[in-house]
Amino acid sequence: MFKAQVIVRFAGEMDQDRLNALRSALSLQRTGRLTDDWDQILGERSDDVPGGRLMILLIRDDSDGPWKWEVQVSSEDGAEVSSFQHLEDEMRSGIESVGLQVTGIWRRT
Repeated sequence: MFKAQVIVRFAGEMDQDRLNALRSALSLQRTGRLTDDWDQILGERSDDVPGGRLMILLIRDDSDGPWKWEVQVSSEDGAEVSSFQHLEDEMRSGIESVGLQVTGIWRRT
């Protein structure tokens, strides 16, 4: 079972070129299609760590109106990670490198 550890929310105009650039900046595998309204997960990555895995997902959500974007970093039960700061920094840097704006960060405490 995976638990969300860090969620980086962001905003800005998203088109296919920017989506591809963001996937590349965050080393995400391509999933979903920007043109399909029902596709919520548009990129994913799994990193092996001692004791388990980390899952990184690029998610769009329109449940409360216009599209909202976030990158979610989750850890598998038993995964040993001393700090998620380096992943938070990587996500922020990748998002900003393609011209999008970080609007909030949630951290599990």
